[in-house]
Amino acid sequence: RSNDASNLAVTGRLYNWYAVNTGDLCPTGWHVPTDNEFTDLSSYLGNSVAAGMMKSSCWDGTNESGFSALAGGDRNGINGEWNDDGIFAFFWSSTPYGSDAVRRGLYDDTWPEGSAEFYQNYVPRDYGYSVRCLRDPGDSGDPDCTCVNGLGWETSEDECEDVGGTWTCD
Repeated sequence: RSNDASNLAVTGRLYNWYAVNTGDLCPTGWHVPTDNEFTDLSSYLGNSVAAGMMKSSCWDGTNESGFSALAGGDRNGINGEWNDDGIFAFFWSSTPYGSDAVRRGLYDDTWPEGSAEFYQNYVPRDYGYSVRCLRDPGDSGDPDCTCVNGLGWETSEDECEDVGGTWTCD
């Protein structure tokens, strides 16, 4: 993995937390999720099986949630090296933790550390990870939709976007 344009088309860009903290990475009406919002998503999917439901079927998951995670790896904040491409998917949250920040991650199924869970840990802010944008509460794009637990949109007719649709930007 490198800054090569062919990688950008597959797994997207990696950002440090300082870029996340600007609030400028997501389009209007969207934001980088807090750790609590990631927790809500994981709980909604079922913590012990969330990872498989969030991973793209191109990786080793079912993508039942529509999250479509790909193993983009990370970029070391100390030496700038690219690591773990094809093995891990890491996502920044917008939540600081002391001098660090909270990230969420998914393991490749070959790792024994609990590849079925969407795990959380605290990491230095200068590392590079992927970012997902979450639609702002109350902004479904449809004035008749209402947000349900920050996860999905519904009306009495259930015609609005589902959980997966609120977690991605086209």
